[in-house]
Amino acid sequence: MKLCRNGIVLCLALAGVLVGVALLAGCVRWQEKTVGFYVYAMEPFSVEGYVLPLFGARVAIAGGVSLTLYTNSHGKAVTQLPPGTYQVTASHSGYSPVNRVITLYTLDLGPLYYDFQLAPTGG
Repeated sequence: MKLCRNGIVLCLALAGVLVGVALLAGCVRWQEKTVGFYVYAMEPFSVEGYVLPLFGARVAIAGGVSLTLYTNSHGKAVTQLPPGTYQVTASHSGYSPVNRVITLYTLDLGPLYYDFQLAPTGG
């Protein structure tokens, strides 16, 4: 029984050393997550609910990190974010903005994607 207990202690000690070495080597970027945002325009008067990608939509991120992204021709914007809670606003001229709170966790397996569907403003 004593040998088994010593083996467990040895394994725990080795795991602690490996974690310490990884931190000293600067391996903390593993926590950053690849996060993608898709922004679509809801087609007005569409019974089927068609959506089209919005080029040049603004994606504003506020929280532990504050930044602004713009979507490509596929309506997609991608960035790296550390774990935390963020307020994300997707907007485009002629459309009502959409706000969402997202939370990224350290153990999330990524990449993570979020969809935003913007409705045209009346007028």
